[in-house]
Amino acid sequence: GRVWSRTITKKKVRVQQEVLSESEEETNEVEADGTERGSTRHRLGRSVTTKEWGTEASGNRWRSNYSLQTLVNAQGDVCAREAVSKWYDNGQEEQTEEWETLDEFEEVADPGASKRLRLKRRIRSGRKDGRKHHGQCTEWHERWEEQEEPDAGVLKVRRKKLEKWWKENSCNNAWGEHRVEALDASGGSEWVEQR
Repeated sequence: GRVWSRTITKKKVRVQQEVLSESEEETNEVEADGTERGSTRHRLGRSVTTKEWGTEASGNRWRSNYSLQTLVNAQGDVCAREAVSKWYDNGQEEQTEEWETLDEFEEVADPGASKRLRLKRRIRSGRKDGRKHHGQCTEWHERWEEQEEPDAGVLKVRRKKLEKWWKENSCNNAWGEHRVEALDASGGSEWVEQR
């Protein structure tokens, strides 16, 4: 057989005059062959975080995290943040990936004197790191970022950044790339930094 469990907790949290709902859920599952999976989900108001993990009978292991948050930055602007991370190890190689989207909003007044939020900037970023096991001593890395800003109601990429590098430690080989590019309203390059 299979062993399965689930736990759910709910409560209300008061922050000054605001009452936020909060819930937490956890599940675990173990199969007869040793395969194991688990997950947790935590919700607080408009923010949610989910975590999942597992181990297979073959020895493969993995985990992932997902987070969606409504925040206020240091300047007092409202931000929405979505973040994902994944990791696995199959015995031969191990790799981690992370990516994030951050939306920055600004408050604008409508002609009727009411206020609304308008998207000011979207920043997407990510990274990847990996390595091989068993004396191969090979590793790889990547970092990237894109900034988008609205132009006539359409999001357009204004800045791109990319870094990649690879190392083979057993024979001391290494290579890499670094590129930063700023784009104008039509999508053409204003300037490029590359090495």
